[in-house]
Amino acid sequence: MVEADPRNDKVGLEKRTLVSQVYDYLRDCIVNLSLKPGDRIDVKGLAQELSVSQTPIREAIHKLVEQGLVEPKPYVGYFVARLSRRDIQELFDLRKSLETLALRYVYENVDEEKLKELLKRLDDLEQHGFPVKDTQKFDEDFHLGFLIKGSGNRWLEKFANGVIDLIKLTTRLSMNPKAACEEHRTILEALLHHDISTGTKALESHLERAKRDSIEPW
Repeated sequence: MVEADPRNDKVGLEKRTLVSQVYDYLRDCIVNLSLKPGDRIDVKGLAQELSVSQTPIREAIHKLVEQGLVEPKPYVGYFVARLSRRDIQELFDLRKSLETLALRYVYENVDEEKLKELLKRLDDLEQHGFPVKDTQKFDEDFHLGFLIKGSGNRWLEKFANGVIDLIKLTTRLSMNPKAACEEHRTILEALLHHDISTGTKALESHLERAKRDSIEPW
């Protein structure tokens, strides 16, 4: 039996870390729409920009292909996935199933101080005219933090992590700051008044409106 060379382990670790860093960079560019749907990913240009070889960039891209954020086109290159009308419908239907289930778990251990904190943030957003960037941050905190992670259901969170970036992408596509904040307020106030039925209906209505807004350009 050949013993592993610790030097090789270190090289492997450094390589994996580099791939992860490139992956995180590209993922953020896609989710934040710095790289837009349909954009070609310039592997050579990225290698120069990030001062790395093309190998970790290609490995990171392959991970993004598996995740559905990047599409390979043989003999042409790699492109940011362009979601179809059906893709968006299916992603929002999946979101609705995940988040309404998460809401039930959140309701079982509702934290009134957290609810009031989120409502205060909504007040601040309203006073400042619903700035898009700040509203996007609140939207992400609400859906991915307060609901998905706040559910306390590790299996739900683990499953959601598989599609989390695609879910983030749909929130960018559907962003209507004023409507989103008003809908979030309705959900939070329902929870504050221990009304899970109204809260669930409000969440479903919120996601249906967001789905319509996302599909409209198609």
